Amino acid sequence: MQYPTCATDIDRIAIAYEEVLRLETSIQTLMPDAVYDDLELSAVLARTLRTLDPIEERILRMIHGIGLRTEFTFGEIAVILGLSVEEVKMITKRATRKMLHPSRSRRLRDWIRTSP
Repeated sequence: MQYPTCATDIDRIAIAYEEVLRLETSIQTLMPDAVYDDLELSAVLARTLRTLDPIEERILRMIHGIGLRTEFTFGEIAVILGLSVEEVKMITKRATRKMLHPSRSRRLRDWIRTSP
């Protein structure tokens, strides 16, 4: 990694950083708090789901319709993934238990407390 070598490089970096901060502030100003909070919650939830096994993440997303147009039933998921309904239920239970573990639920705790 190359570091800036002269004052003009540092000045350009400072100006670019200020511009990024200005843009971020203007986006937050234009966006209603609820929309901004929803986007932030979505990002936190996505990062937390990615800590699960891929099949667990996929099944939870399908059951709850996260990032999808619709929610799926256990039977529909079983057909799509080529599993039995019981396997889908077991994977769902395991994934839900993992999501409730403090190492993962800590990320979502603030959102749960502030829900109406």
